[in-house]
Amino acid sequence: MDKRTPDELSRKEIEARWLASVKDADKWHKKHTDLKRAVGIMEFPNLKYKVRVEYHYNNKHVYPECDIGKTFAEIAGDKTITKRNRELLAKIGIVAVNVTPDPLDNT
Repeated sequence: MDKRTPDELSRKEIEARWLASVKDADKWHKKHTDLKRAVGIMEFPNLKYKVRVEYHYNNKHVYPECDIGKTFAEIAGDKTITKRNRELLAKIGIVAVNVTPDPLDNT
């Protein structure tokens, strides 16, 4: 690497270094974007899992009602799906669908 100060460099040399740094940044961005795709960091649009909501002593508990939800709870090491886990799943497009009947619905 050339250790000259910017004052000692010609305009062409400065432009060449700037262009090289931009190309390096593009390569870095492409490499990391490809890496995200390769390891499977993606979104799951329209993927839903069923949950049942229960209240125990004024605490909300969300229980999975389908295989997908049960798997998420098992991965998290719990029987319920916590608020934080629901938020993280929603962040990648996986949404909970409440199948609990409404107690106020008299139909």
